Amino acid sequence: RWVLVVWVVVSVCAVVMSANGAPGSTLGAGEKLAPGESITSGNGYLTMQPDGVLAVCAAIDTSGSCTTPLLWSAVVPGDDGPTPASFGLMAEYGCLEVRSPNNTRLWWTHTMAPSGCTPSSTQCAFIDMQADGNAVMHPGTEANPKAAILWNSQTHLVPKNAKNVLHIVVDDLRPAMNVAYRQNYMLTPSFDRLANEGLVFLRAYTGIAVCAPSRNSFMSGLRPDVTAIFNFNNHIREPGQPHIVTIPQQFRNAGWTVLGGGKTFHYNVPPYFDDTGPAGTWSSEVQPYFPFLEYVGSSDLAFCPFNATDLSGGIPGASMCVVDGDESQLYDYRLMTHTIATIQRVAAMDTPWYVMAGFRRPHRAFQVHQKYWDLYPDSAVFATAKHKTRSESQPLVAFHAASFALPNGSTYNGNPDLPWPTDIQQVARKAYAACVTQTDSYVGQVLNTLDATGQADKTIVVLHSDHGWQLGEHGLWDKQTEFELATRVPIIIKVPWKLASVGQRTTAFAELVDLHPTIAALAGLQHTIPTPLPSPVDVQGTGADLSPLFDNPSATEAHPGKNASYSQWPVCTRNASVMCMACTGPQSSRVVIKAMGYSVRTDNYRYTVWLELNTTLFVGDFSAAPIAVELYDHRNSSLYDFDLDGECDNVANTPTFAETQAELHAMVERQYTWPTTWLTSSRQKLIGGQLNEDLQMGFYPYTGAVPVPPHVQARSDYTTFE
Repeated sequence: RWVLVVWVVVSVCAVVMSANGAPGSTLGAGEKLAPGESITSGNGYLTMQPDGVLAVCAAIDTSGSCTTPLLWSAVVPGDDGPTPASFGLMAEYGCLEVRSPNNTRLWWTHTMAPSGCTPSSTQCAFIDMQADGNAVMHPGTEANPKAAILWNSQTHLVPKNAKNVLHIVVDDLRPAMNVAYRQNYMLTPSFDRLANEGLVFLRAYTGIAVCAPSRNSFMSGLRPDVTAIFNFNNHIREPGQPHIVTIPQQFRNAGWTVLGGGKTFHYNVPPYFDDTGPAGTWSSEVQPYFPFLEYVGSSDLAFCPFNATDLSGGIPGASMCVVDGDESQLYDYRLMTHTIATIQRVAAMDTPWYVMAGFRRPHRAFQVHQKYWDLYPDSAVFATAKHKTRSESQPLVAFHAASFALPNGSTYNGNPDLPWPTDIQQVARKAYAACVTQTDSYVGQVLNTLDATGQADKTIVVLHSDHGWQLGEHGLWDKQTEFELATRVPIIIKVPWKLASVGQRTTAFAELVDLHPTIAALAGLQHTIPTPLPSPVDVQGTGADLSPLFDNPSATEAHPGKNASYSQWPVCTRNASVMCMACTGPQSSRVVIKAMGYSVRTDNYRYTVWLELNTTLFVGDFSAAPIAVELYDHRNSSLYDFDLDGECDNVANTPTFAETQAELHAMVERQYTWPTTWLTSSRQKLIGGQLNEDLQMGFYPYTGAVPVPPHVQARSDYTTFE
């Protein structure tokens, strides 16, 4: 097995280095660059200076110190920084680490190595210094170089007193929690505990209400329009996307140990959950990603079986099931067990850590163990939605219908104008609630493990979902709309040392895309901008740092102007009177999208405009007349009342609201109008009608194959966890 913190220091290549700084030209895997020693090639030197600072220099003196520095690292004050006794060590992955004499990693360089292009433990590497301060590193020797690895020689320091992060994502979870969102019928003791210890965001929203695009968005810190990721096909690592650093990846690049499991990304978008070695998100040299294998490769079927009480028999296809027997049949139980073991492992290591877990339920099928089902009363006592159908003022294009199949085979088709029978709605609502309680239990056991390590007081805990869920409101039983309950998400963040935030609620607007800079700021890490973006895309297309709210939760805005949330939704029709099924599925491409809905939520209103899609640039066309417009008056809506009387009557195009509608339309147009030059250039690089390369190669689970990431195919510790 490969273990990050154990390196056998052996000489595997001839390296010419000397204590007086005389430069050699190669550095082998496992070999040290000690103070005063350098390597050189081309236009410069990589030198470990006597003061313990690793520098890239155009020239050095006889002591090994830079006389003409290009790039260099800073020394961290106190015991956390390099010392003259520190040394540089070439690791297997092509990173040059700086370690203390007791072999503790202090900081390291980051490689952006393409998959399959990293030196092994028996290879050498030599570094060609470029005049711009970057380096090209080659596996092999100067006499026999292999493919170059692009390597930025700027080093990354773990901040002093670095904090850990436990990041939990719960699939399809609307704010259905007892204490945090005052849903008193819900049994959520673990979420309640977290709410009492952290900061609850009452006005938090996704940028797009479906799994894969939402996850690509919040993990990258980019709004969906920036990447044109609207479906289960395109992703942040597809050809043509710019270089993107994900939330956990920015921590990995800075020296954290970053491990993950479950449904963090959606399956296969990006491939292998981005567990792709040095260029990916996770510290897979420590432990491979614990995959969520939807449909195949796991006994946890994506759909419940008909006429069965366990998951080993029956025909898949039911929308809910109550499972008897061993709880380890459930994927989320196995993910909990894996996450507990992972926390115990990283807590014993000498680096700060970032552990992320993505729980599957309450995503449909509502697959719940009997013991959680029995915690709730009979379904006949469950209340149903107050507003069970759409109003005549609401355009059909804004709706998405979903069917529901009981374990006995009875099926009920979705229709926003014709609600399901009351008893079916009640069963579905109980099943959803029981799934939430089940996941709450698993999260609680993870939190208990964190407490047991003694590291809870220096660990940020982040909990949120990828989007909301509709439980019969307006006849809707899914996400995939622009309505409040589809776009609104729970976010709770616990930062123990931010005492002003403990047990507080904030009404300031928050968006999932804000997590990227916020988690970094709370951990004391300099935020990595997801990708070089021109102005104003670098602000307009990214998230905002919400960390000021942890010192002042009563503030109405995290930053001046952060006074709304924005979302979008693609549809496959240009007809306002047509309700189409989602065009976001795994076999969908961008070209099937015909229109885009853009929505803004402010304190008092929700405004949505449906526009024809520019099929070359994949953005809504604001120059054309809208297909449909919606305006909802939320002035009397409560953040704790999910029946939402204010979202029943569409008051768009009425004289009373004309001025408000114009203001909100201008806000949406400003948010979703992009610089033409950048937009044209970025879209030319992206896939249009084709499926992504991985789908074409048959990696999607419908093939029945369980793909193993190429960089771990030969590893003995990789398992598909069947």
